[in-house]
Formats: sequence, structure tokens, C-alpha cells
Amino acid sequence: MKHPTTRWQIAMGSLIALSLAGTATAATVAVDVGTTYQKISGFGSSTAWSSTMSAADADYLWSTTTGAGLTLHRIHIDDANGSTSELAIAK
Repeated sequence: MKHPTTRWQIAMGSLIALSLAGTATAATVAVDVGTTYQKISGFGSSTAWSSTMSAADADYLWSTTTGAGLTLHRIHIDDANGSTSELAIAK
């Protein structure tokens, strides 16, 4: 049985991914907003293996006025036949 993706699941997935990336240690950081080292052209999330998402959750992620303003969306595409259960989310 599939469960719809919730904001909580998305947040927890991000938290787990960040925690698996390495161990955090205290550090001092100096930020110079006048210097560009790398331009980021997009930021996104994945809904792999989810088949539904509410309009409110979609706005929470992709709206540039009321949400996070994400610009990239990764979906799961079946290797065998090229289909996806996430077509509605992708649209």
C-alpha cells in the first residue's frame, strides 16, 4: 500500500540524508557575499516511488512566492519499460 508523501516525510528524508553525509563538527566560517566561488543553477528534491502529492505540498516545495522555490525534480523511471507512477507529480 502506497502512502502519500507528506512534508514531514520530505523533511525527515532530507535530515537523514544530511546526517549520513558525515559527522558535523564545530567550525568558524567567514562569508564574503561579494565573492562568487560557485554558481548554483538549481536546487530540488526527489519524489521517487511516490505516486501522489497534494497541491499544497507541491506549492510548499516549488512555489517561488509561498514555498521553498525548488527548481529541480527527480522522479523514478522504471528501467524495464520507461514508465513512472509519478507523472501527475511531475506535471
